[in-house]
Amino acid sequence: NLVSHTANCTAIAMDPAGRHFATGAYDGTANLWDVAQLACLRPCCTSLEEGVGSLGFCFDGSYIAGVSEVDSRNPTTRKMIDVSQVSTGETVLKLDTRSFARRLAWHPSQYIMANGGDKAERSSDDRYGERSKTEVPVTITTFQHR
Repeated sequence: NLVSHTANCTAIAMDPAGRHFATGAYDGTANLWDVAQLACLRPCCTSLEEGVGSLGFCFDGSYIAGVSEVDSRNPTTRKMIDVSQVSTGETVLKLDTRSFARRLAWHPSQYIMANGGDKAERSSDDRYGERSKTEVPVTITTFQHR
């Protein structure tokens, strides 16, 4: 067992080259790991304020993005995506989103990221997560590699 979180692991991603993987948890932390040594290297996506719902590496493994698994009923929750540099763990982009981003994916050969989420409110008696089908926002983001 590999331990680096104080709560359940909710997200995991492997970099395309297989050198690193990242884990995220309900405790709001995300960590970068070395695959060969199975050692936790450093935190990443440190500006996330809630439990980590999704992680993803870009095509060349130089960046990792993390999305909070937020409670859409809490109006004070900041809706955002954190993009961190893998080599340092430094946050290079805090992307505020209009909707609650749930998942993200990277383009296979460019620095382009897509994320999808929801704006609809969940009713208190909705135990299966059914939401209004009227709006399903998808956002495409491009950024310059440093």
